Amino acid sequence: MNQRFRFLASVAFCGAAALVCSPSAKATVQITLTNGASTATVTDGGAGDVCAAVNCVTFSGALGNYIINVSTGIAQQGNNPFLDLNSVNVAIAGNAGLLTIAMSSNDFTTSAQQFQFQVGGTSSLGGASSFAAYGGNSNTLFDTSHLIGSLSFPSSPYSGTTSPVAGTTANPYSLTIVAQLNGITAGSASFDAALDMVPEPATMALLGVTLLLVAGGLRRKLRHY
Repeated sequence: MNQRFRFLASVAFCGAAALVCSPSAKATVQITLTNGASTATVTDGGAGDVCAAVNCVTFSGALGNYIINVSTGIAQQGNNPFLDLNSVNVAIAGNAGLLTIAMSSNDFTTSAQQFQFQVGGTSSLGGASSFAAYGGNSNTLFDTSHLIGSLSFPSSPYSGTTSPVAGTTANPYSLTIVAQLNGITAGSASFDAALDMVPEPATMALLGVTLLLVAGGLRRKLRHY
């Protein structure tokens, strides 16, 4: 999780200082919101994206029965891949209906991976809040062929974490998070959903051995003082 927090901090910095953050090679990151017949799709760096940072996309505006929507998707490829989707949504009238918020990115290449899905949030919209994370062997955006984990919450506030689950079987691959908010009453919702890679047991064992060796060396040095 520390890797993701450091990346989130860098995104915030680049958003505040977009002119000094030079662009780098990146995969596609896209976010889409749907409420009834109303749909909005925004691609990183494209029209409507209000996040200036690389590998970050934000939609901000009204959609269907939801007058306020600020939804941000962040992705990171490389050795510590993750997705993070966070959103604030407001409906001023009852029966606003189902709001689906999805974000996806592709060109992930870390193999033999396991992922863990974590969600936390609040809602006064009256209906359940449901979340799912997927891997896609096709490497296309919003490929939901491989379910990594799902969580559903009938009440608020809520939080939950899935057990580690094996990722896809192909390289490169895509990752997708889908959130569904059921608006029955006027109210608001906010959440953060994160899909992170879990270190392999062998990696953790190697880290443990390294820490023991370091601790042993420190103890030997301390005995000389």
